[in-house]
Amino acid sequence: MISLTEAQAIVLQTTQQMPTSQVDLLTSLGRHLAVDVVSDIDMPPFRKAAVDGYACRRSELFCSLSLSGILAAGSDIPKNLPPQSCFKIMTGAQVPEASDCIFMVEQSSLTPDGKVVFTGAHTNSNICMQGEDCRTGEIVVKRNTYIEPQHIAIFASVGYTQVDVYRKPRVAVIVTGDELTEPDKKPEGSHIRNSNGWQLIAQVMKAGAEADYRGIVSDKEASLCEAISRAAATNDIILLTGGVSMGDFDFVPDVLQQLGAAI
Repeated sequence: MISLTEAQAIVLQTTQQMPTSQVDLLTSLGRHLAVDVVSDIDMPPFRKAAVDGYACRRSELFCSLSLSGILAAGSDIPKNLPPQSCFKIMTGAQVPEASDCIFMVEQSSLTPDGKVVFTGAHTNSNICMQGEDCRTGEIVVKRNTYIEPQHIAIFASVGYTQVDVYRKPRVAVIVTGDELTEPDKKPEGSHIRNSNGWQLIAQVMKAGAEADYRGIVSDKEASLCEAISRAAATNDIILLTGGVSMGDFDFVPDVLQQLGAAI
């Protein structure tokens, strides 16, 4: 008997990297990324308003400002900002070049003649700078990352509609034992229901692999040899339950050695 840590080390030493495949954006969820994902743009791609408010020159912050227009997210920006004026701007909108400050709507008031006045004591710029999150060519998700919903958003933001992932391992589950019957049958005599096999299948699926249930194999050397050989032809991993102790019908170690497995 060896420890779990030793068993894991042996498995990792002999494990080969899975080949890669390209899948659609949403299909990549729950897979492992096979390449570094690189941004094709600066993010944000322009100076962006972080709040709803008024875009102006900081040097004119405490002046009464004329309203030169309204800028919504996605709208074209004007080239000029007249002196002592401002634009009402919405969160996410591109900030005009002449503006270096946005004060929030909550820190403003309108004069009787329609001028905009800053009512706060001070304000941050409230501008997200171009490339603040990442620059063009920068790695945004590293290879081997387990892909979760937040990564889907990142892929979409940098133009990845096809994602390179590692192929899911295909795992065969073979259950041995003449005493076993499947859950849909009521056991009779000295039989018991197969529960370990189905638990293993669930563990395989939870781990993100493809489970290939091969059924219950009788405690006969020839039957076991055939079952393992067939499973090996179409699977990357084989999991077996039972048949590994010192009993007269525990054929798994001998069969594995016959098939060339290193034990």
